Amino acid sequence: MFFPLWDWEVFVRVGAPDPTQGPPCRVTADCKSGLLCNEWNVCTEPPRPYNMRLAYRALRVLSPEWTDELHEAGSELAVSAYDRDLDSVAKSDVPVAIELLSRAKYFTLVLDEDPPGGLPKEQPDAGETPEERVQREAHYARVGIWDLATKTPLVRMRAEAAGTFVPVGDRAVQSAGMLAAQQRQTNSCQLALSVREAISKSETTHAQPGSP
Repeated sequence: MFFPLWDWEVFVRVGAPDPTQGPPCRVTADCKSGLLCNEWNVCTEPPRPYNMRLAYRALRVLSPEWTDELHEAGSELAVSAYDRDLDSVAKSDVPVAIELLSRAKYFTLVLDEDPPGGLPKEQPDAGETPEERVQREAHYARVGIWDLATKTPLVRMRAEAAGTFVPVGDRAVQSAGMLAAQQRQTNSCQLALSVREAISKSETTHAQPGSP
């Protein structure tokens, strides 16, 4: 592990809007200026910290899969839909990504390790990707944080992502997809808490008189 002193607040999302609440959308062009169409197909403010998944999602128009889909379009109407998609990415998604990334101070990378038992089995009706199935199970992850200005590592550690989720209330969600998502979020929260605890202990050690 490597933990130099740094400001923990830069690692925490402060006052972020609920990413599931907002006007519905299919692409960012459906949203008002300054808003992004996120993975929940909702118009919302660009998240801080910015998730690179949104950038990769926007740049899907550069992928061979997107090109293959365009070539297989069976009508002029279908081609027009892809043309609008490309125009939306160029005018909306890419400028927002460039603006946010140009002001970024830190880069955080989390690599999920496969659970000891291997890739978890699919759950009926959960609609999970292989990566999401891993994140649903208790597993270890490697976390790294870098200072982009100095190009130096601030955090390097391995911690377990294994939280316990207990539904409460009369309106507890029962759908397989939502339950799986809640367990993934619980595991991710536990991982974040482990990182924060390790950093807090490191800062306390550094702050003690006579400590190196």
